[in-house]
Amino acid sequence: MSSKVPKAPKKSDVIKIPKSHESPAQYKNFPISWQISSVDDNSRWGLTSLRNKFTFQENNIVNDLESLHDDLGCALIEFDKKGFNSVDDMLQKLFRKSNGNISSEQQRVILKSLDENVFWSQIFPKLKHFEERTWGSIEREQYGAKGKSKHHSVEVSKIIKEAQKRLSDLQLDEFDELFSLRITGKIRIWGIRQCSYLRVLWIDLEHEICPTIKD
Repeated sequence: MSSKVPKAPKKSDVIKIPKSHESPAQYKNFPISWQISSVDDNSRWGLTSLRNKFTFQENNIVNDLESLHDDLGCALIEFDKKGFNSVDDMLQKLFRKSNGNISSEQQRVILKSLDENVFWSQIFPKLKHFEERTWGSIEREQYGAKGKSKHHSVEVSKIIKEAQKRLSDLQLDEFDELFSLRITGKIRIWGIRQCSYLRVLWIDLEHEICPTIKD
């Protein structure tokens, strides 16, 4: 009786299919989108910072004012494109700068010339423009003779201590960098980039969260 020796099982080639994953640079091909529910309203960089904020645009208003005193003319030119916390704030500063040389009729003409809230006049149009572009094109945008990046990631260690503490209070310590969008020479939008959207945290009207990055 012959004994049969069982044959060793054939080794089959196992083809491993790697799990799909996002390339680190893949987000650059997508248009920017927003998550605004995370805006930090309990900080001074929340939506409350926009209330009553407006910019004054001189726009040749000097030509519309009659009997314009030199003090008032100089004050209006100095105020051009500057931001103010309220109409009262602007009028009080204008009254001081003009040494009181301003009539009630001139005040009426000036008030009619006020630009709308800073969000609608400066921030919203820029955000709308961003939505028409990809992350890659946004990150490539530069300014100045040295070709500085307008929009970029910033290490949390480089932002001011107040903002670092606020991140800790929000239990966002695990993030070691934030993304800064340059709206104007001063205004920045700060957030956390996740995939192809920006989780908006702060509206920095005075470029104070990371003042070490010079324009």
